[in-house]
Amino acid sequence: MEQKILKRSIFFAIVTMVVLLIVLTTSTYAWFTSNNLASTGRVEAETGSMDVKLLLSSKGGAEFKGGETADIVQINKIDAEKLIPVSTDDLENFVYQVGSDKDTTYVLDKDGEKYYYGHIYVKAVGDGLPDGAQMAVYLDGSKLDKIANPDKDSLVNNAARLGLRMEGESGVIFLLSDKENDKKDQIRNSYLDKKLLEDGYVIHSDSKGNVSAAKDPAVELKKYSTAASNPKPIAVLDFNKIYELKIWLYVEGCDPDCSESISADASDLYLYFYGAVVE
Repeated sequence: MEQKILKRSIFFAIVTMVVLLIVLTTSTYAWFTSNNLASTGRVEAETGSMDVKLLLSSKGGAEFKGGETADIVQINKIDAEKLIPVSTDDLENFVYQVGSDKDTTYVLDKDGEKYYYGHIYVKAVGDGLPDGAQMAVYLDGSKLDKIANPDKDSLVNNAARLGLRMEGESGVIFLLSDKENDKKDQIRNSYLDKKLLEDGYVIHSDSKGNVSAAKDPAVELKKYSTAASNPKPIAVLDFNKIYELKIWLYVEGCDPDCSESISADASDLYLYFYGAVVE
């Protein structure tokens, strides 16, 4: 069923903010760039209607405590200040590069040691809703310019990726920026079977570490926002059900913007979600 934003009395807006700070500190080149994630952030929500709310919680199940704010809980147990570029096309299996140039090989990051991975829990509640109503969640199109480093251009944003997957959904990988770094600041050193990987491709891996080239699935933020003429929802929620929202933040090693130029660069990341009741 195609989702639509209703323009009647059941129309409402929800704004959710996630704050993450990316600071790159050291690098040699592309795949060996290290990343400082100084804060795992906090989620906040507001609604334009008292009849419908999006409740947030750091814990799920019987421990769910719905409120307008919730801390993001990190799932993997890595030091979030040291992230190393990885590659994925499905947010399931991440690989990192060993070697350089034509001697490149890829190793499965089985323990999730090189990217940030966290989650929160959400629950849509409301009164007076039509039968079968659900809540569609989008990015707030009016705030896209504030999502990734709103105060200045960020080189690291051009190489970073944001992954969001609501429970029951396939998940989306987003480009944090629709810009590219200067050509002189780009580098292509991703090889597969001793051949340079084509532009627009990343590394796919199965659970055993067998790799192949895959088209970069990352999409612009606008496509899943209310700024699009026919936006795609990030998720469609049933009311009164608790959902887990998983969050990934990583630097895509196959992106030519992942190079020495992003060393010591900083970025703030804010996420604003917009919800609407759908039938």
